[in-house]
Amino acid sequence: MLVRGERAASGSSAITTTLQELEDLVSVNNGDLSFIDNNGNNTVHHVNSSNTMNGVQVVGGVNYPISPPEGSRSQYLSHRTYEIQFTWEVEAPESEIVEWKHELQVGVGSEFVVKRSLAGIPDQQQTSIHPDRVAIQQGRAMGWSAPPTFPPPHFSVGFLLNGPSYQKAMSPLYLGRNGSRLYGIEWRYYFWSPVATPIGVPYTPNL
Repeated sequence: MLVRGERAASGSSAITTTLQELEDLVSVNNGDLSFIDNNGNNTVHHVNSSNTMNGVQVVGGVNYPISPPEGSRSQYLSHRTYEIQFTWEVEAPESEIVEWKHELQVGVGSEFVVKRSLAGIPDQQQTSIHPDRVAIQQGRAMGWSAPPTFPPPHFSVGFLLNGPSYQKAMSPLYLGRNGSRLYGIEWRYYFWSPVATPIGVPYTPNL
């Protein structure tokens, strides 16, 4: 967010003093950012640093742009224009899930073996037109404040191989000075089926 304004004072010495006050004010990060009215009250344009992930940050300090020709004579006589760039990060309220990747791999095709010969070229022989099928369903996801829910197995649990299949929940990743958290999960399901199964589309939550 870019803020443009001017500091008004009478004479260059007073202007220098008020500009130094401004620079001292924005020299420390993680403060609140407020636009106030003539009575010193906060307006609706207010950012509370405690509601952000990393606090309100000042980018590059105070900048003093070159004034247009029509205003150049009054610069440092009655006022001085300035610019300040602020930045902050907030949690996305529209969804608790910030990352979702889901893949489904299904083996296809017939089976064959290759026999070696003593002197000739190897011979390929088909052993099955409709072999058993192996499928892998895997993915990862990440959410705010709590881990996402693991997706259900894509195929019947009767085809699920418990040995290589797993669900994994990871420790939270802390972001910013206010301790915002990201929770990650991973999953992998192995399936074996004696018949071909329609692939379909992997489960996707409402994001």
